[in-house]
Amino acid sequence: DKAFNHLKTMADKNQITAINANLSNDEFLEELMSQFKKHNLKLSVFDFSNAWWTLYTPPERLQRAFLQFTKVSMPTSLYLFTDNGADRSQ
Repeated sequence: DKAFNHLKTMADKNQITAINANLSNDEFLEELMSQFKKHNLKLSVFDFSNAWWTLYTPPERLQRAFLQFTKVSMPTSLYLFTDNGADRSQ
């Protein structure tokens, strides 16, 4: 799989930074975008994992976060929305 190989190569080169974030926190998002711009960084991969589940993030907040990330994205940026089949109705 092309996307997996791309991520694996980046991980092997220590080019991936993982952070836990509250996508509903506007101040955090503003500071993160500020750091991207300050260091002239572009987003290559964003793994939303379970953050897109409405159990964790209201849809309107997720949309706002996603729009912020598009400002620091490239045409080749990857956005991953995974679903492990877990029951999220609780």
